Amino acid sequence: MKIKKIILTTLSCIMLSFLLIGCEANNDKQSTKKINTASKLSLQKDVKKDVKEDVKENKIKKVEKQEKKESPKSEIKNKTEDEVLLKIGDKGNKVFELQKKLYTIGYDLNIDGCFGNKTVAVVKEFQRQYKLIVSGNLTKNTQEKLNKVPDKRKYEVTKTSSRVVTKTANAQKSTNTLKQNGYTVIPNIKTNPGNSEQVIVVIANSYGTEYAQYYAYEKINGSWKEYSNGPAVIGRAGFKNNRREGDKSTPTGKYGFPFMFGRNSNPGVKFEYRKVRKNDYWVSNTNLPEYNVWMHYEGNNAVSRLKDFEKLWEQPLYNYAAVIDYNYYTGSKVMGKGSGIFLHIAPYSGRGTAGCVGLSQSNLLKILKWMDPSKNPTIIMGVRGHI
Repeated sequence: MKIKKIILTTLSCIMLSFLLIGCEANNDKQSTKKINTASKLSLQKDVKKDVKEDVKENKIKKVEKQEKKESPKSEIKNKTEDEVLLKIGDKGNKVFELQKKLYTIGYDLNIDGCFGNKTVAVVKEFQRQYKLIVSGNLTKNTQEKLNKVPDKRKYEVTKTSSRVVTKTANAQKSTNTLKQNGYTVIPNIKTNPGNSEQVIVVIANSYGTEYAQYYAYEKINGSWKEYSNGPAVIGRAGFKNNRREGDKSTPTGKYGFPFMFGRNSNPGVKFEYRKVRKNDYWVSNTNLPEYNVWMHYEGNNAVSRLKDFEKLWEQPLYNYAAVIDYNYYTGSKVMGKGSGIFLHIAPYSGRGTAGCVGLSQSNLLKILKWMDPSKNPTIIMGVRGHI
């Protein structure tokens, strides 16, 4: 009995030991599981953090790389767009090639390899004509446009003994001599000036451009001598052979001058000069017999009476002006052919007119004072090679 009790006690202790060992093992497993789970969560957080940081870093690197890749191109592009290739004072073969190109596309200038005032003026004229930035410098954009313009005439070189003499240079020398001694015919035009002894030529290089050049000639002792020249602007639609009312073009052809006028007092002209007053209108209504004439109207409602007109007293470009005899006189007037074509001050914007011819105020006054009714002044207008 005693032995049996001892055996049972021993078995109970052994079983209790196994139970305790099993609990500890289970606890160890749960602890290990908790630790592993915590580590896994921590690792996931770290991975996510690393991924976020990597993505952020990659984005930053990508942006920096893109900026590094694109920035120089943008800077080069901006630099290229504003890059000046040649400017006033430059000399050499590059200037010579520029002048030669300008000559072959229709501009007249000295081809001497020196970038002087005349070359600057011609470059500006080209830039205005092709809607480029007007600087007078040869920029990359100007050069690219020049390369695309087709030649209109040849530039030829002839050799004489050991030196090269250009035909254009010889022609320029002849021109300078003719300016002093006079021309037998007016340069650059085929139009017969008739019995006029004073002629103003307004000439553009092409149709569609609002920029032109003017030349004033006077016949003295049988020879035409140049009195003045300079830049001019014409209608924003350029020259047209068949102008219509409101089309913004300047008519081509040969015309006289009926009278001069201005908001300012007579500056000392020889022509009839009308001082503009308030309520002086130029009528453009094609349904009125007063179409294309000066009219003074004191009525309260000019719109109902005239409908289409220009208030001469409100336009500063009419401080001084001359009426061009285009569609003016009743006997030859055609309704709708165009009205109010004047020689006046050029718009201060530097752009073209609504159809008139514009000169700088100083050049305009010089011309108006020079014009003499006894010499029957005439203006001849059009495109080079067509007048």
